[in-house]
Amino acid sequence: DRRFLRQHLVEGECPQFSDSASTNRVVISRLLADKLRLKVGDKLDTYFLDEQVRARRLQVVGIYCTNFADYDRMMLFTDLCTVNRLNRWQKEQSSGMEVELKDYNQLEGTTYTLAEQLSDRIDRYGQRYIVVSVEQLNPQMFAWLGILDVNIWVILFLMVGVAGFTMISGLLIIILERTSMIGLLKSLGAGNLLLRKLFLWLSVFLIGRGM
Repeated sequence: DRRFLRQHLVEGECPQFSDSASTNRVVISRLLADKLRLKVGDKLDTYFLDEQVRARRLQVVGIYCTNFADYDRMMLFTDLCTVNRLNRWQKEQSSGMEVELKDYNQLEGTTYTLAEQLSDRIDRYGQRYIVVSVEQLNPQMFAWLGILDVNIWVILFLMVGVAGFTMISGLLIIILERTSMIGLLKSLGAGNLLLRKLFLWLSVFLIGRGM
């Protein structure tokens, strides 16, 4: 995906890959580049194991980084023509396609809908269609994101608790320091409601300045 490469490219260029001609150019991850000691412009010898070993020499033209180790150590990008020739596929043949949704909340429903429509169908090459969502394809990644959400709620709960305790203790300290003033106002005829309003307004003023 060219947009994906542009977003995560850290070095080199994002080539215009072709599905009709083999350019022998490849974009690899920063993780793989560091492990293999490669930089932009170097040659990369690749070997594809099947019934027979097929070798290709590719040129590194770009380096990307997503900071997801499980993704970076598995993925590299080259043109579709090279992939088709290595797999002995037809020009229009591919291992899969992606459907991008604008509303993430529709992910589960759309997945089930497509699965119902395609589960019993077989393509022209004799392969059965399989529909999986991005959550089913990368469960570890979404489990990690779920843990982050839990941590956020825990931190917010602790912050609210500490802030509430601080405000209450601060208000009590103000009242204890103003004991003589409270006695004076009571002697002048001030009622309990007026005193409550007075200290509440004072606490709101102090909290507002603090925030």
